[in-house]
Amino acid sequence: MLLRRGTYPRTVGMIFRRTWQKLKDNHIDPMFRQYPFMRDWYHSQNKEITLPNGSVIAFRHGEHKEDIEAFIGNEYMDVFVDQAEMLTERELIILKSCARWTGLPDNKSKLLLTFNPGNIGHAFLKRVFYDRQYTEKEHGEDYAFLQAFGWDNIEWARGELQREGISDEQYYAWSEDERFRYFIEHSQYGRELDALPQAMRIGWLLGRMDQFAGQYFDVFKPEMHVVRSRIEYWHPRWLGIDWGFAHDSGCHWMARTGEKTAIYREFVRSGLSPKTLAQAIVEETPKDEREKITAIYLSHDAFAEKTSHDTIALQMGEVFRANGMPMPAREDRDPVGGAALMYQLFKDNLLEIAPECRKLIETIPMVTRDEDEPEKTVKFEGDDAYDSARIGLKMRYSPRKTPSIVEALEQASKIEDPIGKHFFMVKRQKEIEQETEIFKPEVVPAWMKEN
Repeated sequence: MLLRRGTYPRTVGMIFRRTWQKLKDNHIDPMFRQYPFMRDWYHSQNKEITLPNGSVIAFRHGEHKEDIEAFIGNEYMDVFVDQAEMLTERELIILKSCARWTGLPDNKSKLLLTFNPGNIGHAFLKRVFYDRQYTEKEHGEDYAFLQAFGWDNIEWARGELQREGISDEQYYAWSEDERFRYFIEHSQYGRELDALPQAMRIGWLLGRMDQFAGQYFDVFKPEMHVVRSRIEYWHPRWLGIDWGFAHDSGCHWMARTGEKTAIYREFVRSGLSPKTLAQAIVEETPKDEREKITAIYLSHDAFAEKTSHDTIALQMGEVFRANGMPMPAREDRDPVGGAALMYQLFKDNLLEIAPECRKLIETIPMVTRDEDEPEKTVKFEGDDAYDSARIGLKMRYSPRKTPSIVEALEQASKIEDPIGKHFFMVKRQKEIEQETEIFKPEVVPAWMKEN
């Protein structure tokens, strides 16, 4: 940042960190320790350093979504974001929009992201930098990825190198393997990283983006769990669906094959209306398989959100029912239980995913644990395939919820005033009618009678 501001007089660059304390501890204080004279150039009220050539280094932070959106319209020649994995794709795009400077060509302004594997930004950062997979509006030439390892930084081993009389030039003249071995054998930090559990060692030490610290499904092994299972006509089958319009809708077909559960088909798409989505799911389901689907489990928001006079669930249900498939059932609001169940199934090798379910296979390794509540997962953009699989698994293996009509009658029996009891039941009537429609007893399909 100092180099860029010295090269381009009277320009402004921003160093961004999620929280002010981390920004101060990791950037401002170390800069002043290295260059004490720069304290005289620092304006504490604005949190900016003004250099003698008129350039400015602005220190900024944003803990919440609203804080990041407040940056819209701001202008900096350079934007440097530290710990970029702690920001969502949208937040990073907002900060990227600030990297522009009047009077200079666009390619002169730079966005620099430094990040580790994991957290809410992992999926986006992995896609554009590590996997180099781009949407129609993204251009690969706009992205450059420089992977840095512990042994690239001589400072971790400087003390031992000085004792052995090894210069900087000699160290960097070694091969990659020689520096790696020296780092893990002679530096304290290297030894600590090398001693981590294998799942953490792969991410923190070796820089793998598919295995890292904080990963929720660290028991997921593609070589073991990605299997094309044999689905027989008598195997029970069901669907898990996560509704979305602006973001992806996800749907997964599942079957119980003996002791194991197989996720054998996938559909992930955005921008589809409820009925169009339901029709697409019907068309993805072979005709002779539709009546074998015994249940469809749908995300709870689809039962509350309306696009017309009907909820999304009822609109989708009309299409399903017209094609011999069941009405959708509402998922419970227990994502923690769903994640825990999925984890245990992977751990016990009781869950298999077909190779064709590429989005799910790609997404599972990106799910991370909440730092404050490790039993919870962190939501991130692009987790829709995981959500639909989680919904289907959790609801299939969960005890059925007490029907609303039973629950309402039990509560009404405790109300002594007849008028009060009447109005209580009137209030619950709409909910009971909707559930009665959705949870009709399953009719035995013809294929089961025949076999």
